Amino acid sequence: MTEARQYTCAGVMAGKIYVCGGWAGPQPVRSVECFDPDYSRWSPMPPMLVARWGAGAGRKDCFAMACHQEQIQQSQSRAYAILDAQANLLGERELLKRSSALAQQTAADQQLRSQAAAMAVSRSLEEQQSLQKELSSIRASLYQLRSASMEVQASRMRCSKQVEELAQTASLQEMTCRQDFARLEAYLHDASVQNIGRKSAVEAKSAEASKLIKHAHDCADRRARAEDQLQQTLSERMLRDRVLVAKVNEIVNKLERSRALRHIQERSRRNQVDELLQRMYTMASAPTLLSDNPFVEDAGGVINKRLFICGGLDENRQPLNSVECFTPPGVPMQLLHVTPRAQQTSTGSWQSVSSMAERRGWPAAVSLQGLLYVCGGRDEQREPLSSVERLNHPPSIWLPLPPLSSQRAGASAAACGGRLYVCGGAFGAQMLNSVERYDPKVGTWETLAPMLKRRAYVAAAGIAGRIHVFGGSDGGQCLETAERFDPALGTWIELPNMTDRRSGAASVALLI
Repeated sequence: MTEARQYTCAGVMAGKIYVCGGWAGPQPVRSVECFDPDYSRWSPMPPMLVARWGAGAGRKDCFAMACHQEQIQQSQSRAYAILDAQANLLGERELLKRSSALAQQTAADQQLRSQAAAMAVSRSLEEQQSLQKELSSIRASLYQLRSASMEVQASRMRCSKQVEELAQTASLQEMTCRQDFARLEAYLHDASVQNIGRKSAVEAKSAEASKLIKHAHDCADRRARAEDQLQQTLSERMLRDRVLVAKVNEIVNKLERSRALRHIQERSRRNQVDELLQRMYTMASAPTLLSDNPFVEDAGGVINKRLFICGGLDENRQPLNSVECFTPPGVPMQLLHVTPRAQQTSTGSWQSVSSMAERRGWPAAVSLQGLLYVCGGRDEQREPLSSVERLNHPPSIWLPLPPLSSQRAGASAAACGGRLYVCGGAFGAQMLNSVERYDPKVGTWETLAPMLKRRAYVAAAGIAGRIHVFGGSDGGQCLETAERFDPALGTWIELPNMTDRRSGAASVALLI
């Protein structure tokens, strides 16, 4: 070539070899040269747009290089065979010349021999032309194979460099592995020496362990038998405890009533002034509580002329289990067995009572025969509840009762005829019209005739021996309708509509 360069890119096109770019001295070059095998000379070509080196180089393996060399050898042997064929053709031409000379001597056979010679010459010329074409194709393939061999040599050099680098890294890793292996052998030697001393102790301990395992199996059998006996005794005790709990509840109810009577008697004996003030306050008030009227049931959430607020939602819409009690002015706080939060004032005071067992949002609460009942509601996961609790006050103790037959939140409760009624409510997105009744004497719930409309967040009140329900929501809109239930007939009848639609309202029975 006209210019010394390395890491070039070479290619064969139209029987010519093109060498492009490369690294010449301190920088890459853009020049391109072309080699013509027919004239055995190099000629410059237009340069590349960008100077580059090491371009277009693909990675070849040793097997590809060997295949290229084998193809080169086959093409060379084929070229030699073609040259031998040309020499044979030349010998045949000389023979044809001699035969033509002999044909001139013999006049009789001259024409036949001349025709045969002409045919042989034409055939030899055709064969020579075909051989020349094949020789040119072989030359072109030789040029391609030579360029491929040059690429293979370049890839061999790169592979040899990579192999040397890998050999160096492998030698370093081998040295580190040998060091680690030596340390491991030393550690194993030390461990074997220590294990020889421990072997006898391990054998002795294995014998002891076998004894302990046998003893453990015996203990496990004894434990299983003891657990079976314990389960039997526990089941028997649970049955006994249930009977005892029922008896204890009856005794607690009797004790609570007797304690209430004793508290009232002690109040009348010890604090006659407070009793007179309370009577004066009751006489001075314009309305009269329906709980003192024989035609009206207990007011919802009112016990011993005190108002109880149970559960609800906080500012984060989370249900509460706290209970608060409002004591109006004139009613002494000494009768209330709670922890006060504020002193009694001229307008009354709020005090905290013992919390319920469950958190309840939108529960139904009502007082019956001096006891506070809380039914249903919604828990922390916004699921409706069916559980029921009762507050015995005093001494402010919450007791669980049999659950409702269906879960409900946003229901309303009312007392009538010494029984507790729970009406409507919501179960998820479904509004309910079912009604349940609880009899404290029997301690069970029964299902009554459903209301005429589905209602949730409804207001209910018991008056004159009947249950009245007002408003609520049917899931799509607020209602202005009202209904009344007659326990004697067991049927619901419609009442005149309210003037406004309302849901989540509250109702109370009041005699003016």
